[in-house]
Amino acid sequence: MKRLLGNAFYLNVRYNQGDARAHKNNSGLSNLKKYNKTESWEKFDIKEGEALYSVPDSKNTRRSNHAHVLSSLNGALQGDDEEKLYDFLFEGIAQTEHNASNQLQVDQGLVSCVSGVITIMNDHAKHISPGELLYMTVPNNTKPHRGIDRDKMRFCLAPMTDTEIAELYYDKWIDTDKSEDAAREVFKYSHIDKRQVAKALSQAKHGEKLDILLYPRLTT
Repeated sequence: MKRLLGNAFYLNVRYNQGDARAHKNNSGLSNLKKYNKTESWEKFDIKEGEALYSVPDSKNTRRSNHAHVLSSLNGALQGDDEEKLYDFLFEGIAQTEHNASNQLQVDQGLVSCVSGVITIMNDHAKHISPGELLYMTVPNNTKPHRGIDRDKMRFCLAPMTDTEIAELYYDKWIDTDKSEDAAREVFKYSHIDKRQVAKALSQAKHGEKLDILLYPRLTT
């Protein structure tokens, strides 16, 4: 899929079989029914170009030197607060695929691009223009592209307006004591910072190929 030349950095990662199995058993735990469709293992496959995430402090990954990743958000949400999905850590863009099943298939291999120029599909509902900053966002109502289960919920990379960013900062800030120090800490460590993951290098409508520059970042 890569269309632009440029340096890129890749890491070997592993499929998070333990949390995938737990998410598959979580059907009915979310008040948002779109996250409760977990009847098929196909919804937990990893496809090339998908955003990968890891679960912080996962019991299944503490003894490994590799990041354990997933791409599907089916079964990952309990309740109706989609903001909780941003507790997950962005782990790059999948460069190889993984077919999920009840038993871990260790011989498939899995590679993630964590920095550099890469091409993805625009899963965002709107047009993306060159130079726009892209944030990891919860799924919208758009259908995934060919080869991906239509009920699979995934993170997508999308631009955010100044108003949307300000509202996120403000919502975080009003939970503090509104002192100058508290406001400074919120802006420094706000969750919106770790959600900013890339910059668009080309333009694309929904479903079209999009060239992006992935920002270097600390990975697990």
